[in-house]
Amino acid sequence: MVSLPISGGSDVRTLYSIAVVSGLFFGFAHLLYGGGWEIGKVSTASLAGITLGVMYIKFGIPAAILMHWSFNYFRSAYFYFGDISSGFNLTSVVDIVVLIAGVTSVLLIVTSLISSFRVK
Repeated sequence: MVSLPISGGSDVRTLYSIAVVSGLFFGFAHLLYGGGWEIGKVSTASLAGITLGVMYIKFGIPAAILMHWSFNYFRSAYFYFGDISSGFNLTSVVDIVVLIAGVTSVLLIVTSLISSFRVK
């Protein structure tokens, strides 16, 4: 596992603050890029950007790259599977699993951020 060397509480707060700011820029960059993204998608892309930042801080660049790939292409692979498998709808199963995993991940990230900002 590759992670960033951090020494104390101040460094951790700074890194997570940078991840939040970077994630917000990530969201707005997707809006400015176009490609069908509208203003409502800024929050989704920003949350994804913050998640990528946290992944980078905790696990390094390979984890962040793989997470970005999964945001972009993982779910669409199941649409293709449905097309080639005589209509078996695996997409709805994946939607439920992704929804549960997403909610769990957001809760874990929020809990981690709250605990890292809490003064002991």
